[in-house]
Amino acid sequence: MALGDNFGAGQDIDGFSSIELPSPNDLVILKAIGDDDAEQNLSFQGIRRKLGLHQETLSRALHRLQRDGYVERLEHAYRISEKGLNTIMHAQPRVGTIVEQNDPYSVVLLRAVLPPDLNVNSLVDSLSFRWFGNLRWLGSTQTPDSLALSWITNESGLKISVRVKDGTLTIETIPKDSNSISDASRSAFALFDHISKALMDSEQARQPRLSTAS
Repeated sequence: MALGDNFGAGQDIDGFSSIELPSPNDLVILKAIGDDDAEQNLSFQGIRRKLGLHQETLSRALHRLQRDGYVERLEHAYRISEKGLNTIMHAQPRVGTIVEQNDPYSVVLLRAVLPPDLNVNSLVDSLSFRWFGNLRWLGSTQTPDSLALSWITNESGLKISVRVKDGTLTIETIPKDSNSISDASRSAFALFDHISKALMDSEQARQPRLSTAS
């Protein structure tokens, strides 16, 4: 069954017949938004690229999911709600019949120690919602002790993530196959170049300006 088929048809969770589920394909979208944790914020275009959906199809599905309380719409992104998390947890076997389940593993491409006085929020603001080369903005994830910014490659749909935790910045990917590692490495170095420039711009902005004598 194609992902664009049968959107909007409600389903019941096996063993939870009193709970109405979104359609199987709406569940795929719900899982794509909430597959990391409750704090993941995905942009509309990020979801579209991640799943390869037509814009109108995705827009209608997100409207239904938001209307029924499964997702929350933020200023620039969508985030799964507690109801949505409970739904994909109960519906996991059914979702798994639509989307092939793998055991993804992250591969670290680059790692760097950040300056101890770095304003992380400033760095995040300089990178969020931006495109770099073939990288298109996907979304962000924030937990009490870490944050992550993610992009997806325009051609192959490979996800590249920047994670900041305990003063360390890590660029990583979940490779699709052995050939995707080389593509991800090139994207990681290009992304790190932009991060380095953002760090230098931030440092220059903090330097006191010297007044010149007239």
